[in-house]
Amino acid sequence: TAVLSSMLAVEDKSVTSVEGIIDDDVKAYLKNDLNTLLKGLTAEITDSNGKEIAVADLATELEAIPAGEHTFKITVTDEETGCVSEEGEFTVEVKAIPDAPTTTDEDYARAAYADRLTDIDETQSLEKLATAAEGATLHWYKEKGDIYGKPTTTISIPLDEEKTYTYWVSQNIDGCESDTASLTATVND
Repeated sequence: TAVLSSMLAVEDKSVTSVEGIIDDDVKAYLKNDLNTLLKGLTAEITDSNGKEIAVADLATELEAIPAGEHTFKITVTDEETGCVSEEGEFTVEVKAIPDAPTTTDEDYARAAYADRLTDIDETQSLEKLATAAEGATLHWYKEKGDIYGKPTTTISIPLDEEKTYTYWVSQNIDGCESDTASLTATVND
């Protein structure tokens, strides 16, 4: 078992990525707790290209690696006794941020819906105006850049008045959220 994975397991942490970045709890652990845990020890960490990485720089280095699976090697030396651990490995998977979904603007003529417009508000779903990648979930937003707000997975507009609506949509694949793309839906007579 990898030395670092074992140390993280003791602290109930994991070295996996979330939304294309290293989880904040893991970053804090790598920057603070790991240094405390290794007090009196020297850790030598190397990436798959043989580049040595200081423990203090590990979280930053992990954020800079491209999407994919990366294996690191670690040995730990007790500074007091000089004892050196066996080499261990740990693997980090960094997920790719997906592209924004493709969108299409649309005009809706109220006259086409006149027979359906009653006292009950008639609405038109906009989901068909955005195309997600296979396996992705669309997230709709009413404000540009509100990707960290509460998205909705469905969106519709009322057809009872002339108005132009602009919405933003992103796609989520395996917990990784894309940038948003805008679309405009116009209701006219």
